[in-house]
Amino acid sequence: MEPKIKINVSDVITYEFCPKQFYFQRVLKIIPPQLRALFSVGIKEHNHYETCNDKEHAKKPEAEEGKPYVMLFQEVPLIDTKNNISGRIDALYIQGSSFLSEGDLRKALIIDKKRKMNEIYFLQVFGYAHLLDATDRFGFLKPCETFGQIVHNSGSSGEIAITDAKKSEFLNKAIILREHFTRMLEGEIPKTKKCEKCINCHFKSRCFGGLNAFI
Repeated sequence: MEPKIKINVSDVITYEFCPKQFYFQRVLKIIPPQLRALFSVGIKEHNHYETCNDKEHAKKPEAEEGKPYVMLFQEVPLIDTKNNISGRIDALYIQGSSFLSEGDLRKALIIDKKRKMNEIYFLQVFGYAHLLDATDRFGFLKPCETFGQIVHNSGSSGEIAITDAKKSEFLNKAIILREHFTRMLEGEIPKTKKCEKCINCHFKSRCFGGLNAFI
């Protein structure tokens, strides 16, 4: 049996935005200068989150109810070896001690940091929750209620409960992506998902102009 193509949680988000964008970046490995500049800005902003703890968006999240949160880890790399899916959680908080007796319920909060808010990013948080379940590294947290929150430059979202259904939603989308990714590597060119977001896409001229722009 051939090994499954490795994908990242963020790949699923890119694919959901537009399969053609995923194709340009992951199959053709083309990154326009404008997008490369944004990646550079993103790295700097990410470092800013980690070093400027006095900033509002970098403060410890306030628990909506119950005991305060305690940070467990930052920059947590995880992998689902069965499905060959990897990801890195920006920050993982826990409410309730990790030393509670067996059977006591803990609450974990996954923080994902973005430049601006978009509802699609919750799918990324669902993916991280799936990876938490799939690895033995955090077995000491179980049983555990898992929540997600998006922190961005203008503030933060509310906490959202991550149910088994939401984790399954991510996994199903990841499986669909891998199947399509395989066909792309074999020569299939995906269709453009034309919508209002196309006007701001860094690939728009090449996408609508065909692949000749890359030759």
